[in-house]
Amino acid sequence: MSALFFLYAISTLPLSKLLLTHMQPWYLIGLRMLIAGICMLAYRAFARQSISTLLKKHYGALAHIAFWAILVPYYLRYWGLQHGVQPRADLLCFAGPFITYMVTGFLTLERFTRIKTVSLALGYCGLLISWGRPLSAYMTPLQWADGALLLSVMSFSYGWLRVRELVVDHHCCPIAINAITMTSAGIIALCIAWYHAPLVIVGNGIHCFLLLAVVIGISNLFAHNLYGLLLKRYSLTLMQLASFSVPLFACYRNSIGDGQACTMQLVGATIVILMAIGLFNYDEQTISQENYLENNGIERDIKE
Repeated sequence: MSALFFLYAISTLPLSKLLLTHMQPWYLIGLRMLIAGICMLAYRAFARQSISTLLKKHYGALAHIAFWAILVPYYLRYWGLQHGVQPRADLLCFAGPFITYMVTGFLTLERFTRIKTVSLALGYCGLLISWGRPLSAYMTPLQWADGALLLSVMSFSYGWLRVRELVVDHHCCPIAINAITMTSAGIIALCIAWYHAPLVIVGNGIHCFLLLAVVIGISNLFAHNLYGLLLKRYSLTLMQLASFSVPLFACYRNSIGDGQACTMQLVGATIVILMAIGLFNYDEQTISQENYLENNGIERDIKE
């Protein structure tokens, strides 16, 4: 579980928002994905690990991942963050656990339970507490940006379900999956960007590309591959529920940077979110043990 929290402790979402003030969304997606993809392809080539088998067997799933897990969600998220009202935009960006829970439940990949449902609701309450905004801040009139952010989350959830299928069911390497999908998505994004308008860097270009390098290194090369590896251990819903810790880590970093003591509000939000994650994980472990005993019982009956 510590690896899961570390994954969100190094979230680069604030840096991505900052990069959007320097360049257009399609260029940001294209450069970020293409550079990261080339780096991973170079690593695979250096390690003499071929990707041709993966490409031949699963090209359909890889195309889905490049489109639904990268191109669609990243563009819709960037566009929504640029044009949306921040309080509700933040709220919609963290709708992933609910959507994934519903989808995986209907697809029978996960089981609906009362404890899981309560855990998700509890986690969202902790999220609202951590922000400390009045509920009226989220009640502004609906905008197109809200729909874009919600579609982004839905697309991201579906795309990562396909990643989980390759990693868990077909035992594919996350680095190989990311290398292929990011490279292809980056090329497509740059083609779209060049078709619409030339690249325009607003502000300090060196500062912009240094930020881009940090985001690529932390998010694309490290976090995305760690996320893929953790899919072997945790369900996708639990991993997305753990993303509720991102605002907590941001608040703690700000408190340490300002030299101020943590507020009771932050401590309370931390307790609520940790309880939600713990309850969800406990219920999943219980279900896994029940399934294991049930399957072993069936195997013994067959042998007898």
